[in-house]
Amino acid sequence: MFYLITVANIIIFVVISAIHFYWVIVNREFDLQPVIPHINGKPVFIPTRLGGSFIATLLLGASVLIYLNADNILSFIPDTLYKIALGVLSAIMFLRAVGEFRLVGFFKKIKDSKFAEMDTKYYSPLCLYLCISCLYLVLKN
Repeated sequence: MFYLITVANIIIFVVISAIHFYWVIVNREFDLQPVIPHINGKPVFIPTRLGGSFIATLLLGASVLIYLNADNILSFIPDTLYKIALGVLSAIMFLRAVGEFRLVGFFKKIKDSKFAEMDTKYYSPLCLYLCISCLYLVLKN
């Protein structure tokens, strides 16, 4: 089960990272409605190439962290460091799932946008899964 969850999480983070890199590099003219919170039909922010690259890199780094936790090929790094980093990743995913009580997360107040619908159906549950599964990886390794 440990390795199945490890592989699943790596794939999820790599795919999400690839999507972000795609948006940054190839497709700058995509519909923001499903991926950015909107208020009264206007996006709360417009993602920049730098911001998108930063998020994509962090997501790719999360997949590397999960891999290194499972197969400690860098044996000079203590296992405790991996556990702490995965615990932080789990906490970040939990905070993203819960949200900031206005625009994102399970407890958002603004629910009348395409993003809010996608967030409720897909993004927040995925973050909750990643939170629980990363916590499992911390406790089982």
